Amino acid sequence: MARIPTIEELMSRELLCARRSETFATAYQTMVRAGIHRLPVVDEEQRFIGVLSSKEVMEPPTRPRANHPVQRYVLRSDVTVLGDTDALTATDLMLENGLDALPVVDRSWRLIGVITGTDLLRALRGMVAPATDGRSRSSA
Repeated sequence: MARIPTIEELMSRELLCARRSETFATAYQTMVRAGIHRLPVVDEEQRFIGVLSSKEVMEPPTRPRANHPVQRYVLRSDVTVLGDTDALTATDLMLENGLDALPVVDRSWRLIGVITGTDLLRALRGMVAPATDGRSRSSA
């Protein structure tokens, strides 16, 4: 059986995140421009606080809400993983909690990456069968 990779080997390190003091309008614009559904929110030391999800930003920010700090709308989440967590454990956490991504933190709760379902599927694909010529297989 193939070795199960760690999250640190698979995660994305190019992070888009919002500082807790940013306005809701700024976070909303970041999500819209990037086409993302979840935006991690961190404090001034890059420690993970929670996630702003598309549920909170379905509507463009109204005037009263637009200038509030994004921290006010953050979903607090204790569902995170450390970089040395194995991919199988992260997959189980995602399935149990109905998530499509997990924040990756260090032992000081600093956000160091994000692991997505797509990252995990790519790892599985690489473990099950080596990459071919880039074409997908189909049962024709």
